[in-house]
Amino acid sequence: MRRAANPAQLAAPGFRDGSYCAESIIGTCALSLAAMQGQPINTAGDRHFKQALQPWSFCSTPVFDNHGRLFGSISLCCLVEHQSSADLSLTLAIAREVGNSLLTDSLLAESNRHLNQMYGLLESMDDGVMAWNEQGVLQFLNVQAARLLHLDAQASQGKNIADLVTLPALLRRAIKHARGLNHVEVTFESQHQFVDAVITLKPIVEAQGNSFILLLHPVEQMRQLMTSQLGKVSHTFEQMSADDPETRRLIHFGRRARRLPGATVR
Repeated sequence: MRRAANPAQLAAPGFRDGSYCAESIIGTCALSLAAMQGQPINTAGDRHFKQALQPWSFCSTPVFDNHGRLFGSISLCCLVEHQSSADLSLTLAIAREVGNSLLTDSLLAESNRHLNQMYGLLESMDDGVMAWNEQGVLQFLNVQAARLLHLDAQASQGKNIADLVTLPALLRRAIKHARGLNHVEVTFESQHQFVDAVITLKPIVEAQGNSFILLLHPVEQMRQLMTSQLGKVSHTFEQMSADDPETRRLIHFGRRARRLPGATVR
């Protein structure tokens, strides 16, 4: 087994923790050339400009992050008499492993960031949101859905949805046939209480199995919204079709009623 240089030996030519290895300072050397050229480099003996480095062999491979930016270098140095033809390949293999680890960490951090954004969005919605897989195992339940169905959001995670609430027949049929529902009024039974809700069911059909996302719109809010929208509707007699005698008769009496004191008919 060949010996690697110890810290005392490296300190003699000036290599210590925090040393600056620019070519303008140490001359031609794999430590600086690998970073400059972006590829594995080996220098040994008289390939070094400085005489103090000529007894040494340096192998260096740059490491790049997932954006292609130089992150650092993996370097191996030893005395020339201890060098091996596998030294450069060893630094290349280590650099690849470090690069893969950096990529994995970056992708994991990005995935966690997206998940946090999605959970923040779902928790801030006025509607309740539930999600479960093909086996009916509850995978997500936001605070609004838990409050509406009288459930504990944390304790309900991982349980079968059929064990938590009694699903209405219409919803069970839609789940069985993986068919979507859009703003349908139903009644759940949860914790021995009946809960009215307007629901929207979104099936996620995949080769691995179907999953489902359920939105629960509070009935009172939906009714208030419909009432407010209907209250804004305005029609006039001129907009009504007068093709038949009965409609013309209705318009005639309506116009007469409009002339009465205090009437608001248009």
